[in-house]
Amino acid sequence: MTRRAACSPGRVRAHELEAFVDREKSLVRVVVETPKGSRNKYALDEETGLYALRKVLPAGASFPYDFGFVPSTIGGDGDPLDVLLLLDEPCFPGCLVEARLVGVIEAEQEERGKTKSNDRLIAVAAASQAHGEVRGLDDLPARLLDEVEHFFTSYHAARGVRFTPKRRAGPTRAREVVDRGVESARGRSATKRSSAKQPSAKQSSAKRSSAKHPSAKHLSARSASATSARVKRASARRSSVKRSSGGRS
Repeated sequence: MTRRAACSPGRVRAHELEAFVDREKSLVRVVVETPKGSRNKYALDEETGLYALRKVLPAGASFPYDFGFVPSTIGGDGDPLDVLLLLDEPCFPGCLVEARLVGVIEAEQEERGKTKSNDRLIAVAAASQAHGEVRGLDDLPARLLDEVEHFFTSYHAARGVRFTPKRRAGPTRAREVVDRGVESARGRSATKRSSAKQPSAKQSSAKRSSAKHPSAKHLSARSASATSARVKRASARRSSVKRSSGGRS
């Protein structure tokens, strides 16, 4: 069996997929990175398309549910929006799941004196049977949400980051968060394309320098052109003198 490269031309990469399957129904695509019950934290490496091991959680700690991201979005921390996915059984890194947004835990994180938003979307896999009736956070036990917040607070504290949940909101707000993330991702893509078209400061400087100080090749070409012009003018003068001499006899 031939194995094709994860990032071969013409193929859509995981982080470039459309965010919404059906916006009106709050159905999104979720790319699972870390399975439920895992102490290992995995993350998509966009360059290779592979899933890299980022860290190992302390003994006794593990992800309470499948954890991943919504593609083609950018959150307040500069990464794709995070999603906690409720599903009957754990998935595997790289699994693509259609899921229904049921809410969001809006939060802030503080690191090295800088504060930024780092929301956690909550979604239910469309194929889930155990959570099929869940439509909003009110359909989930309050204790479950408390435990989720505690997990992320502890997870960030272990690496010296302060994570502070601010409020819980339902599917409408969750969809707004995804909309905002999609717009942020589009803005970043537009900036990258614009930067790629504009020459760098180094390239611009090189062009100006080249204009002011022509290369040896250009100087040689100019010299040859000037010499050729002088030869043509001299030849024309000689021809003119000969014709003049012939007419006086």
